[in-house]
Amino acid sequence: MKDLDASVLRYNALLSIRPQQSVVSSWAETKTTEFSLCSTTITLAAPTGINSQLRKHLTARGEGPYALRLTTSDKAKAGMLEPTLTRGSRIELVYE
Repeated sequence: MKDLDASVLRYNALLSIRPQQSVVSSWAETKTTEFSLCSTTITLAAPTGINSQLRKHLTARGEGPYALRLTTSDKAKAGMLEPTLTRGSRIELVYE
């Protein structure tokens, strides 16, 4: 996202919960802030590096979901979904 701080304020108002502390990852070239809702975590991320994969995704697709991890009880369905079917978002089904 282009303005992480503005997005954190919007999610804070929407969810009525305070976010966890922001974290900067030098290896992933991102700054993230997380909101925890029971067993669900929403992570907002902004690129910090000029060559980050997130920056490339935002440039190509605009703001929106970048990655999503969902659990499934069906081991056969676990894995990454085809990006051409998810409009470029990285959606992974995790077997639990």
